[in-house]
Amino acid sequence: MSFKSSYPSVEKVADQSVHPIVEKCETFINEQLKNDLKIIHLRQENIHVQLNNFQDLKSFILELTNNSFGCSSIKTQIDIGNNFYMRCTIPNTEKITIFIGLGFYLELSLQEALNFIDKRSIFLNSCIDKLSDQGRKVKAHIKVILDTLSYIQEIGDSGEKRDC
Repeated sequence: MSFKSSYPSVEKVADQSVHPIVEKCETFINEQLKNDLKIIHLRQENIHVQLNNFQDLKSFILELTNNSFGCSSIKTQIDIGNNFYMRCTIPNTEKITIFIGLGFYLELSLQEALNFIDKRSIFLNSCIDKLSDQGRKVKAHIKVILDTLSYIQEIGDSGEKRDC
């Protein structure tokens, strides 16, 4: 997902007569606001990856609880990264260890893990909503600045002010 805007490019707006204000606005848009959009996008992607991992873990736990067949251990394959899988044996399926952040892991029962995943998913979704709002604000700032630059260009070209 890229953030290509449908707004006129800064170069087109500033191309006829370049004022110091236009140059400052151009620099601000290109160096600050567009960079902010990229950072917001990367944070959203990171949170989506975390949400997907939690949903995979939740489905694994539900499958484990539904199909336990009275066994306390199971054999499975674990993705160790980049779609490389490794066979493993889980000796005790009553508890699970979950990464909770900042290098800490927590051993939880399966029901506690499901509760944790639900709460963490709600939190991550709220983070995505906040980041989306921030992204919309940055895009609105870009649009306002470009519209203002366009208006400044109209005044400069015609030599007179028009009423708003």
